[in-house]
Amino acid sequence: MATNNQHAVVRKDGRGDTLSKLMHDLCHRLPTAAKVGETTLSMHVSAEARDLSGESLSRYMNDLYGRIFSMMSSPDPAEKLGGIYAIDELIDVQLGENAAKFSRFANYL
Repeated sequence: MATNNQHAVVRKDGRGDTLSKLMHDLCHRLPTAAKVGETTLSMHVSAEARDLSGESLSRYMNDLYGRIFSMMSSPDPAEKLGGIYAIDELIDVQLGENAAKFSRFANYL
């Protein structure tokens, strides 16, 4: 999943590392493993949206959207499916910018 690492945001608090692991987990070829990662991704993004504000939240969301776009653009079917799992899980997460999020996800699909 090298394409997703190009979007990694490295932070001292490990948030970038956690997001990398969660996005990687979504690409597991076993549906049950992807579902576990999917639920955790939703909880992680919700927590980040509560903890971050302004420019920090914007950078985090741009990183997340970039990773999902990379997954959806990948020739690897497991990565594409991981991107679909991520979109499915995040579509209901309240991020304060739902219209832009819906439009972005629709374009990815």
